[in-house]
Amino acid sequence: MFRQSGGKVSATFQDLGEKTLKNISEPVRVFRLASDEPNSPDTLASRPTDDAQTSWKVATVLVSPFRHLGSGGDAASLASGLTETLAAALAHFEEFKIIDPGSATHKISNLGTLDAGRQLGVEYLLEGSVQISGQKVRVGVQLIDVASGSRVWSDTINREFEDAFELQDDITAFVASTMSDAIGEEWAKAILAKPDAALDPHEQMIRGLQLLHRGNPKDCANARAFFEKLVQSDPNGMFPKLCLCWTYASELSGGWPLGREDALEFSLREMRDLMRRYPRSAHIHRLVSRLCIFDGDHAQGVAHAERAYELNSYNSDMMMALGLAKLWNGEHDTAVGLPEKAFSTNRYAPDIFKIYLALAYYLTSRFDDGLKLFDNIEGTTSVTQIYRILNLVGLQQIEEAQTEAQSWRNNNAGLKLGDAQSINSFRLQEDREQVFAALRKAGLS
Repeated sequence: MFRQSGGKVSATFQDLGEKTLKNISEPVRVFRLASDEPNSPDTLASRPTDDAQTSWKVATVLVSPFRHLGSGGDAASLASGLTETLAAALAHFEEFKIIDPGSATHKISNLGTLDAGRQLGVEYLLEGSVQISGQKVRVGVQLIDVASGSRVWSDTINREFEDAFELQDDITAFVASTMSDAIGEEWAKAILAKPDAALDPHEQMIRGLQLLHRGNPKDCANARAFFEKLVQSDPNGMFPKLCLCWTYASELSGGWPLGREDALEFSLREMRDLMRRYPRSAHIHRLVSRLCIFDGDHAQGVAHAERAYELNSYNSDMMMALGLAKLWNGEHDTAVGLPEKAFSTNRYAPDIFKIYLALAYYLTSRFDDGLKLFDNIEGTTSVTQIYRILNLVGLQQIEEAQTEAQSWRNNNAGLKLGDAQSINSFRLQEDREQVFAALRKAGLS
C-alpha cells in the first residue's frame, strides 16, 4: 500500500521497520500513516490506554439487550438497533469500558441482568424497553449500580416514529450523553462527606472537577491544587494534566487572575504534547480548540472542535465545543443548532450550557430566548452576568441591564472586560464591536 500510494496522495508515512506477522513466513515492512503536521486534528493513533489513566477510574458498563413490549416487528427491530448503537456510541466515551451485549446474552438469559452483571464484574448496567403504538414510540431506560442494585438514573423518552434511523440516533445521543454525567454525579455524591485528606486519586479528580465547575476564581484555584498534585503523582495520566489546563482556560475565559503568567502558552504546549500521545481523545481536541481560539487561531480552533465532534458525536460536550468554535468564528446561523442540541440531549446539562446557548441566541438576535435561559441558573458567575447583560440590551431593557452591570462590578472588583476571552475571542470585528457596544450601553467598558 505504501508503494502504491507513493506520489499519489498527500500523506506522510512513518517507517516502523520489518515485522513478523502471524501466518506470513517472510518479514513484512510496516508503515504508519502520519500527519504532516504533528499537532493537526487528523493525526492518527490509538485512544488513551487504561495504564495511562491511574488517576481516573474508567466505569465498566454492560448494555443489556433492550426488551420490546408487544408483538410488533418494529418494536423488536428498534430494541435490537438501540442495543447495538448504544453499545457502539458509549464505546466512544473515554470514561467508559463497554461490555459487548452479545457476549453477555447467555449469562443474562440464565442469571438475569443484575446477577449477570455481577458475575461479569461490571459496575453499571444499562437496560431499557421499547413500545410502539401507531406512530408513537416510548423508550424506557434505567442505569443500575450493580453492586447495590440501586437505580442511578431512569427516564422515559417519547418520540414520533418517522425515520427509524434518525429516531435511533436521537435516542442514542440522549441516553449516552445523559448517562455520562449521571455516573459523574453519582461519583460526586459518594465522596460528598469525605475530607480532602481521605480521598484516593480518582476521588481527588472528582473533587477537583466539582470545584472547577463552580465557575469562580477561588474554586478554580483550589481545583488546580488537586490537579497539580495528581500530575506529580501520575505524570503519565491524561486526565490530571487535561484538567489542570482547563483551570487556566477557565481563568482566561472569565478574565480572572491567572495562576501563571504564561497560562495560554503553557496550556497549548502541554495539550499538544498530550495530543501527540492521545490524538484520538475527543476531550483533548475539545480543549485545544478553545485554546487555539483564545490564541487567535480560529481555523485550528474550528478544526479541532470538528475533530472532537467526529471522535464522539454523542457527547454533548463535543456538540457544545463545535457550536462555540463556530460562534467565535462568525458562523452564527450554522452554529446555533449545536448548543441547542447539546442542551436538549443531556438531562444533566450543566448551567454553562445555558450560558453559552444564551450567547448563541444573542448573536442570532433571539434575545428573548436568550434571556429566558437565565431564569433557572444556580449561582452567578462573571460570564453569566455578561451574557445576561447582552440579551437585556438586545431587548432594550437598558435600566435592568445597568443594574446587572453594577452587580457585575460589585462581584468582580479588579476584573477587566478586555481580559475576558469569552467576549474577546470573536474573529469578526463586527461581532466584537456589537458586544462591546451593548456592554457600554449598560455602563460597562
